[in-house]
Amino acid sequence: MDPVPSLLLAILPDPAPPVAEVVAARVPGLEPSGAALPQGPRDALWLRTFVASEGNGPLALWAAGIEHLPPAAEFDPQPLGPGVREALRAARWMLGTLEVLDPDRPREAWQAQLRRLLAAAPDALCLYDASSYRLWPMAKARAVAAASTPPSATCLYFTHVVLPGEADAAGWVHTHGLQRAGFPDVEVLGIPGDLGTVAGTLIENFVGAFLGTPLPPARQPFDMFLDHDIAWLAWREAARHMPGLGESGDPVLREQTDHGGFRIVLVDPRPAGVRAPLYHPPLEILEAMRFGDPAILLNSEETARRRAMALERWPALVDLFRLHRRSPGWDFLVQLAFDRDTPCSDCGTPGDEHLWFEILEVELERVRGRLLSRPLGVARLKPGRAAWHPLARIVDWRVESPGRLICPDTVALA
Repeated sequence: MDPVPSLLLAILPDPAPPVAEVVAARVPGLEPSGAALPQGPRDALWLRTFVASEGNGPLALWAAGIEHLPPAAEFDPQPLGPGVREALRAARWMLGTLEVLDPDRPREAWQAQLRRLLAAAPDALCLYDASSYRLWPMAKARAVAAASTPPSATCLYFTHVVLPGEADAAGWVHTHGLQRAGFPDVEVLGIPGDLGTVAGTLIENFVGAFLGTPLPPARQPFDMFLDHDIAWLAWREAARHMPGLGESGDPVLREQTDHGGFRIVLVDPRPAGVRAPLYHPPLEILEAMRFGDPAILLNSEETARRRAMALERWPALVDLFRLHRRSPGWDFLVQLAFDRDTPCSDCGTPGDEHLWFEILEVELERVRGRLLSRPLGVARLKPGRAAWHPLARIVDWRVESPGRLICPDTVALA
Protein backbone atom coordinates (compact mmCIF):
# COMPACT_ATOMS: atom_id res chain seq x y z
CA MET A 1 0.00 0.00 0.00
CA ASP A 2 1.08 3.60 -0.50
CA PRO A 3 1.77 5.39 2.78
CA VAL A 4 -0.64 8.06 3.97
CA PRO A 5 1.01 11.37 4.99
CA SER A 6 2.50 11.58 8.49
CA LEU A 7 1.38 14.58 10.55
CA LEU A 8 3.32 15.90 13.57
CA LEU A 9 2.34 19.06 15.47
CA ALA A 10 4.20 21.32 17.91
CA ILE A 11 2.17 23.35 20.41
CA LEU A 12 3.85 26.75 20.77
CA PRO A 13 4.10 28.95 23.88
CA ASP A 14 4.35 32.31 22.11
CA PRO A 15 1.26 34.53 21.85
CA ALA A 16 2.49 35.92 18.52
CA PRO A 17 2.10 33.86 15.33
CA PRO A 18 5.23 32.14 14.00
CA VAL A 19 6.93 33.69 10.96
CA ALA A 20 7.44 31.33 8.00
CA GLU A 21 10.90 32.55 7.03
CA VAL A 22 12.18 32.35 10.61
CA VAL A 23 10.83 28.85 11.12
CA ALA A 24 12.19 27.50 7.82
CA ALA A 25 15.64 28.96 8.50
CA ARG A 26 15.93 26.90 11.69
CA VAL A 27 15.65 23.58 9.85
CA PRO A 28 18.85 22.45 8.11
CA GLY A 29 18.82 20.85 4.69
CA LEU A 30 15.56 22.28 3.32
CA GLU A 31 15.14 23.41 -0.26
CA PRO A 32 11.94 25.16 -1.43
CA SER A 33 9.71 23.03 -3.62
CA GLY A 34 6.54 23.58 -5.58
CA ALA A 35 5.41 19.97 -5.15
CA ALA A 36 1.85 19.42 -3.98
CA LEU A 37 1.11 17.17 -1.02
CA PRO A 38 -1.87 14.79 -0.91
CA GLN A 39 -3.48 16.85 1.84
CA GLY A 40 -2.86 19.91 3.95
CA PRO A 41 -4.54 22.06 6.58
CA ARG A 42 -7.38 24.16 5.22
CA ASP A 43 -7.07 26.91 7.82
CA ALA A 44 -3.28 27.39 7.83
CA LEU A 45 -1.87 30.84 8.55
CA TRP A 46 0.88 29.93 6.08
CA LEU A 47 2.21 26.78 4.40
CA ARG A 48 5.56 26.18 2.67
CA THR A 49 6.65 23.04 0.80
CA PHE A 50 10.22 21.75 0.71
CA VAL A 51 12.42 18.81 -0.12
CA ALA A 52 14.91 17.76 2.54
CA SER A 53 18.44 16.47 2.23
CA GLU A 54 17.62 13.80 4.84
CA GLY A 55 14.97 11.32 3.76
CA ASN A 56 11.35 11.29 2.60
CA GLY A 57 9.62 12.98 -0.30
CA PRO A 58 8.08 16.46 -0.41
CA LEU A 59 7.21 17.91 2.97
CA ALA A 60 5.19 20.86 4.23
CA LEU A 61 5.79 23.17 7.15
CA TRP A 62 2.80 25.19 8.23
CA ALA A 63 1.36 27.26 11.04
CA ALA A 64 -2.21 27.50 12.24
CA GLY A 65 -4.21 28.82 15.16
CA ILE A 66 -5.44 26.47 17.87
CA GLU A 67 -9.21 26.25 18.21
CA HIS A 68 -9.26 23.10 20.36
CA LEU A 69 -6.38 21.26 21.97
CA PRO A 70 -6.07 17.55 21.09
CA PRO A 71 -7.79 15.48 23.82
CA ALA A 72 -4.42 13.90 24.69
CA ALA A 73 -3.09 17.31 25.71
CA GLU A 74 -5.81 17.48 28.37
CA PHE A 75 -6.06 13.88 29.55
CA ASP A 76 -2.74 12.14 28.85
CA PRO A 77 -1.26 11.28 32.27
CA GLN A 78 2.38 11.66 31.20
CA PRO A 79 4.29 14.34 33.12
CA LEU A 80 4.97 17.27 30.80
CA GLY A 81 7.08 19.45 33.09
CA PRO A 82 6.31 22.23 35.57
CA GLY A 83 3.57 24.57 34.35
CA VAL A 84 3.32 22.97 30.89
CA ARG A 85 -0.23 21.72 31.26
CA GLU A 86 -1.43 25.20 32.23
CA ALA A 87 0.56 26.79 29.38
CA LEU A 88 -1.07 24.39 26.92
CA ARG A 89 -4.51 25.67 27.84
CA ALA A 90 -3.38 29.22 26.98
CA ALA A 91 -1.54 28.26 23.75
CA ARG A 92 -2.77 29.96 20.57
CA TRP A 93 -0.50 28.64 17.80
CA MET A 94 0.91 25.40 16.48
CA LEU A 95 3.45 24.35 13.87
CA GLY A 96 2.96 21.25 11.76
CA THR A 97 5.03 19.10 9.47
CA LEU A 98 3.32 16.88 6.92
CA GLU A 99 5.51 14.32 5.18
CA VAL A 100 5.20 11.15 3.12
CA LEU A 101 7.52 8.63 4.78
CA ASP A 102 9.77 6.22 2.92
CA PRO A 103 8.00 2.83 3.36
CA ASP A 104 11.32 0.97 3.00
CA ARG A 105 12.83 2.88 5.94
CA PRO A 106 9.85 4.02 8.01
CA ARG A 107 11.64 4.23 11.38
CA GLU A 108 14.45 6.37 9.99
CA ALA A 109 11.99 8.49 8.01
CA TRP A 110 9.81 9.23 11.04
CA GLN A 111 12.87 10.03 13.15
CA ALA A 112 14.01 12.50 10.46
CA GLN A 113 10.54 14.12 10.49
CA LEU A 114 10.71 14.38 14.29
CA ARG A 115 14.14 16.04 14.12
CA ARG A 116 12.86 18.60 11.63
CA LEU A 117 9.91 19.57 13.79
CA LEU A 118 12.11 19.89 16.87
CA ALA A 119 14.45 22.15 14.90
CA ALA A 120 11.52 24.24 13.66
CA ALA A 121 9.97 24.56 17.13
CA PRO A 122 12.77 24.24 19.72
CA ASP A 123 10.74 25.93 22.45
CA ALA A 124 7.51 23.98 21.93
CA LEU A 125 5.45 23.01 24.97
CA CYS A 126 4.95 19.48 23.65
CA LEU A 127 4.52 17.60 20.38
CA TYR A 128 1.40 15.83 19.19
CA ASP A 129 1.54 12.99 16.69
CA ALA A 130 -1.79 13.42 14.93
CA SER A 131 -1.29 10.20 12.93
CA SER A 132 -1.20 8.04 16.06
CA TYR A 133 -3.13 10.30 18.49
CA ARG A 134 -0.12 10.39 20.82
CA LEU A 135 1.24 13.20 22.97
CA TRP A 136 5.05 13.54 23.16
CA PRO A 137 6.59 15.39 26.11
CA MET A 138 9.59 17.35 24.88
CA ALA A 139 12.15 15.37 26.89
CA LYS A 140 10.97 12.10 25.33
CA ALA A 141 10.83 13.53 21.81
CA ARG A 142 14.36 14.93 22.12
CA ALA A 143 15.69 11.59 23.43
CA VAL A 144 14.24 9.71 20.45
CA ALA A 145 15.51 12.29 17.97
CA ALA A 146 19.01 12.35 19.49
CA ALA A 147 19.62 8.60 19.26
CA SER A 148 21.95 7.47 16.49
CA THR A 149 19.96 4.23 16.23
CA PRO A 150 16.49 4.42 14.60
CA PRO A 151 13.65 4.15 17.12
CA SER A 152 11.46 1.16 17.80
CA ALA A 153 8.48 0.68 15.51
CA THR A 154 6.30 1.43 18.54
CA CYS A 155 7.11 5.14 18.08
CA LEU A 156 5.14 5.05 14.82
CA TYR A 157 1.85 3.90 16.30
CA PHE A 158 -0.36 3.88 19.36
CA THR A 159 -2.11 0.73 20.57
CA HIS A 160 -5.68 1.21 21.76
CA VAL A 161 -7.16 -1.48 24.02
CA VAL A 162 -10.97 -1.54 24.11
CA LEU A 163 -12.09 -3.85 26.90
CA PRO A 164 -15.42 -5.70 26.76
CA GLY A 165 -18.35 -3.64 27.99
CA GLU A 166 -22.11 -3.76 27.98
CA ALA A 167 -22.32 -3.27 24.21
CA ASP A 168 -19.57 -5.75 23.35
CA ALA A 169 -18.95 -9.28 24.49
CA ALA A 170 -15.28 -9.26 23.48
CA GLY A 171 -12.21 -7.05 23.57
CA TRP A 172 -10.71 -5.15 20.63
CA VAL A 173 -7.03 -4.22 20.45
CA HIS A 174 -5.87 -2.12 17.50
CA THR A 175 -3.26 0.38 16.33
CA HIS A 176 -3.32 3.88 14.87
CA GLY A 177 -0.43 5.30 12.84
CA LEU A 178 1.05 2.42 10.87
CA GLN A 179 -0.60 3.30 7.56
CA ARG A 180 1.83 6.23 7.19
CA ALA A 181 4.60 3.60 7.03
CA GLY A 182 2.99 1.86 4.07
CA PHE A 183 1.97 -0.89 6.50
CA PRO A 184 -1.51 -1.89 7.65
CA ASP A 185 -2.77 -1.03 11.08
CA VAL A 186 -3.01 -4.27 13.06
CA GLU A 187 -5.82 -5.62 15.22
CA VAL A 188 -6.76 -8.52 17.47
CA LEU A 189 -10.51 -9.00 17.79
CA GLY A 190 -12.86 -11.05 19.93
CA ILE A 191 -10.64 -11.65 22.96
CA PRO A 192 -11.39 -11.78 26.72
CA GLY A 193 -10.57 -8.58 28.55
CA ASP A 194 -7.75 -10.16 30.55
CA LEU A 195 -5.80 -10.79 27.32
CA GLY A 196 -5.85 -7.15 26.18
CA THR A 197 -2.33 -6.30 27.32
CA VAL A 198 -0.92 -9.56 25.92
CA ALA A 199 -2.63 -8.86 22.58
CA GLY A 200 -0.85 -5.50 22.49
CA THR A 201 2.47 -7.31 22.97
CA LEU A 202 1.56 -9.74 20.16
CA ILE A 203 0.89 -6.79 17.84
CA GLU A 204 4.19 -5.19 18.86
CA ASN A 205 6.10 -8.36 17.99
CA PHE A 206 4.24 -8.77 14.68
CA VAL A 207 4.97 -5.20 13.62
CA GLY A 208 8.61 -5.50 14.69
CA ALA A 209 8.97 -8.66 12.62
CA PHE A 210 7.41 -7.37 9.39
CA LEU A 211 7.58 -3.56 9.24
CA GLY A 212 9.55 -2.58 6.15
CA THR A 213 9.29 -6.10 4.66
CA PRO A 214 6.58 -7.89 2.63
CA LEU A 215 3.77 -9.46 4.61
CA PRO A 216 2.97 -13.16 4.19
CA PRO A 217 -0.13 -13.75 2.04
CA ALA A 218 -3.52 -13.36 3.72
CA ARG A 219 -4.93 -16.50 5.40
CA GLN A 220 -1.59 -18.32 5.03
CA PRO A 221 -0.15 -19.67 8.31
CA PHE A 222 3.32 -18.47 9.21
CA ASP A 223 5.61 -19.19 12.16
CA MET A 224 6.53 -15.84 13.62
CA PHE A 225 6.66 -17.72 16.94
CA LEU A 226 8.38 -21.10 17.17
CA ASP A 227 5.74 -23.84 17.63
CA HIS A 228 2.85 -21.37 17.17
CA ASP A 229 1.40 -20.44 13.78
CA ILE A 230 -0.66 -17.34 13.10
CA ALA A 231 -2.38 -15.79 10.07
CA TRP A 232 -4.02 -12.50 9.11
CA LEU A 233 -7.19 -11.33 7.35
CA ALA A 234 -8.20 -7.95 5.97
CA TRP A 235 -10.52 -6.39 8.53
CA ARG A 236 -13.59 -6.49 6.26
CA GLU A 237 -13.09 -10.21 5.71
CA ALA A 238 -12.61 -10.71 9.45
CA ALA A 239 -15.88 -8.86 10.10
CA ARG A 240 -17.66 -11.38 7.85
CA HIS A 241 -15.98 -14.52 9.15
CA MET A 242 -15.46 -13.92 12.90
CA PRO A 243 -18.51 -14.34 15.17
CA GLY A 244 -19.54 -12.03 18.01
CA LEU A 245 -17.41 -8.97 17.25
CA GLY A 246 -19.96 -6.32 18.21
CA GLU A 247 -18.98 -2.72 17.35
CA SER A 248 -15.50 -3.73 16.15
CA GLY A 249 -17.15 -5.57 13.24
CA ASP A 250 -19.44 -2.71 12.16
CA PRO A 251 -18.06 -1.25 8.88
CA VAL A 252 -20.12 1.96 9.08
CA LEU A 253 -19.07 2.72 12.66
CA ARG A 254 -15.45 2.00 11.79
CA GLU A 255 -15.36 4.48 8.93
CA GLN A 256 -17.05 7.12 11.06
CA THR A 257 -14.50 6.75 13.89
CA ASP A 258 -11.23 6.54 11.90
CA HIS A 259 -10.91 2.76 12.15
CA GLY A 260 -11.02 2.08 8.41
CA GLY A 261 -8.42 2.09 5.67
CA PHE A 262 -5.92 -0.73 5.31
CA ARG A 263 -6.23 -2.78 8.50
CA ILE A 264 -5.53 -6.44 9.16
CA VAL A 265 -6.65 -8.79 11.92
CA LEU A 266 -4.41 -11.47 13.45
CA VAL A 267 -6.24 -14.79 13.72
CA ASP A 268 -5.79 -18.46 14.49
CA PRO A 269 -4.85 -19.98 11.09
CA ARG A 270 -7.20 -22.98 11.50
CA PRO A 271 -10.74 -21.88 10.56
CA ALA A 272 -13.82 -23.82 11.62
CA GLY A 273 -17.15 -23.95 9.80
CA VAL A 274 -18.66 -26.13 7.08
CA ARG A 275 -20.25 -23.84 4.49
CA ALA A 276 -18.06 -20.82 5.21
CA PRO A 277 -14.83 -20.46 7.19
CA LEU A 278 -15.19 -19.17 10.74
CA TYR A 279 -12.02 -17.65 12.12
CA HIS A 280 -11.15 -17.14 15.76
CA PRO A 281 -8.64 -14.96 17.64
CA PRO A 282 -5.14 -16.41 18.18
CA LEU A 283 -5.84 -17.53 21.74
CA GLU A 284 -3.17 -20.26 21.70
CA ILE A 285 -0.39 -17.75 21.12
CA LEU A 286 -1.88 -15.26 23.58
CA GLU A 287 -2.02 -17.86 26.34
CA ALA A 288 1.55 -18.97 25.59
CA MET A 289 2.70 -15.35 25.81
CA ARG A 290 0.81 -14.80 29.05
CA PHE A 291 2.62 -17.67 30.77
CA GLY A 292 6.08 -17.15 29.27
CA ASP A 293 7.54 -15.55 26.16
CA PRO A 294 7.65 -17.96 23.22
CA ALA A 295 10.65 -17.74 20.91
CA ILE A 296 10.01 -14.84 18.52
CA LEU A 297 11.35 -14.78 14.97
CA LEU A 298 12.45 -11.25 13.95
CA ASN A 299 13.66 -10.09 10.57
CA SER A 300 17.36 -9.36 10.26
CA GLU A 301 16.82 -5.59 10.05
CA GLU A 302 14.94 -5.43 13.36
CA THR A 303 17.48 -7.72 15.03
CA ALA A 304 20.31 -5.43 13.90
CA ARG A 305 18.40 -2.35 15.08
CA ARG A 306 17.76 -3.83 18.53
CA ARG A 307 21.41 -4.83 18.86
CA ALA A 308 22.57 -1.33 17.92
CA MET A 309 20.18 0.31 20.41
CA ALA A 310 21.18 -2.14 23.16
CA LEU A 311 24.83 -1.21 22.65
CA GLU A 312 24.15 2.53 22.39
CA ARG A 313 22.26 2.57 25.67
CA TRP A 314 24.26 -0.06 27.57
CA PRO A 315 25.82 2.65 29.81
CA ALA A 316 22.30 3.48 31.02
CA LEU A 317 21.79 -0.14 32.07
CA VAL A 318 25.15 -0.12 33.87
CA ASP A 319 24.05 2.95 35.82
CA LEU A 320 20.69 1.36 36.73
CA PHE A 321 22.35 -1.90 37.75
CA ARG A 322 24.80 -0.18 40.07
CA LEU A 323 21.97 1.85 41.60
CA HIS A 324 19.32 -0.89 41.96
CA ARG A 325 21.04 -4.30 41.83
CA ARG A 326 19.97 -5.00 45.41
CA SER A 327 16.64 -3.13 45.29
CA PRO A 328 13.54 -5.31 45.84
CA GLY A 329 11.59 -5.99 42.64
CA TRP A 330 14.43 -5.13 40.25
CA ASP A 331 15.61 -7.82 37.80
CA PHE A 332 18.26 -7.25 35.13
CA LEU A 333 18.35 -9.44 32.00
CA VAL A 334 20.54 -9.48 28.88
CA GLN A 335 20.10 -11.37 25.61
CA LEU A 336 23.27 -12.62 23.93
CA ALA A 337 23.93 -14.27 20.56
CA PHE A 338 25.85 -17.54 20.10
CA ASP A 339 26.71 -19.56 17.00
CA ARG A 340 24.71 -22.77 16.88
CA ASP A 341 26.57 -26.07 16.86
CA THR A 342 23.93 -27.47 14.47
CA PRO A 343 20.85 -26.06 12.71
CA CYS A 344 18.03 -25.40 15.16
CA SER A 345 15.89 -28.56 15.42
CA ASP A 346 12.70 -26.51 15.73
CA CYS A 347 13.29 -23.98 12.95
CA GLY A 348 15.79 -25.89 10.76
CA THR A 349 18.10 -22.92 10.21
CA PRO A 350 21.77 -22.30 11.04
CA GLY A 351 23.10 -19.02 12.45
CA ASP A 352 22.83 -17.32 15.80
CA GLU A 353 20.76 -18.42 18.75
CA HIS A 354 19.65 -15.64 21.10
CA LEU A 355 19.60 -16.58 24.79
CA TRP A 356 18.53 -14.70 27.92
CA PHE A 357 20.77 -14.36 30.99
CA GLU A 358 20.22 -12.95 34.45
CA ILE A 359 22.81 -10.21 34.93
CA LEU A 360 25.10 -10.81 37.90
CA GLU A 361 27.88 -8.28 37.23
CA VAL A 362 28.38 -5.57 34.60
CA GLU A 363 31.23 -3.65 33.04
CA LEU A 364 31.23 -1.32 30.06
CA GLU A 365 32.71 -4.00 27.75
CA ARG A 366 31.46 -7.29 29.22
CA VAL A 367 28.74 -8.84 31.37
CA ARG A 368 28.56 -11.80 33.76
CA GLY A 369 25.28 -13.64 33.56
CA ARG A 370 23.46 -16.82 34.58
CA LEU A 371 21.79 -18.59 31.65
CA LEU A 372 17.98 -18.62 31.89
CA SER A 373 17.03 -19.89 28.42
CA ARG A 374 17.13 -23.51 27.26
CA PRO A 375 19.55 -23.64 24.31
CA LEU A 376 18.29 -25.48 21.24
CA GLY A 377 21.52 -25.67 19.30
CA VAL A 378 24.38 -24.55 21.59
CA ALA A 379 25.42 -27.67 23.51
CA ARG A 380 28.27 -25.99 25.40
CA LEU A 381 25.87 -23.74 27.33
CA LYS A 382 23.84 -25.13 30.24
CA PRO A 383 20.91 -23.41 31.98
CA GLY A 384 21.81 -22.10 35.41
CA ARG A 385 25.53 -21.72 34.74
CA ALA A 386 27.19 -18.31 35.13
CA ALA A 387 30.08 -16.91 33.09
CA TRP A 388 31.55 -13.68 31.71
CA HIS A 389 30.65 -12.78 28.11
CA PRO A 390 31.91 -9.97 25.85
CA LEU A 391 29.46 -7.21 25.07
CA ALA A 392 29.97 -7.91 21.37
CA ARG A 393 27.44 -10.74 21.79
CA ILE A 394 24.65 -8.45 22.94
CA VAL A 395 21.26 -8.52 21.18
CA ASP A 396 18.95 -6.90 23.72
CA TRP A 397 18.47 -6.22 27.41
CA ARG A 398 15.66 -5.38 29.76
CA VAL A 399 15.09 -4.33 33.34
CA GLU A 400 11.99 -5.45 35.19
CA SER A 401 11.37 -2.84 37.86
CA PRO A 402 8.36 -2.16 40.10
CA GLY A 403 5.60 -0.85 37.84
CA ARG A 404 7.72 -0.50 34.70
CA LEU A 405 9.55 -2.60 32.11
CA ILE A 406 12.68 -0.81 30.90
CA CYS A 407 14.41 -1.71 27.64
CA PRO A 408 16.94 0.04 25.37
CA ASP A 409 14.17 1.82 23.46
CA THR A 410 12.51 3.19 26.61
CA VAL A 411 15.30 3.78 29.12
CA ALA A 412 15.89 7.35 27.88
CA LEU A 413 12.17 8.16 27.92
CA ALA A 414 11.60 8.13 31.68
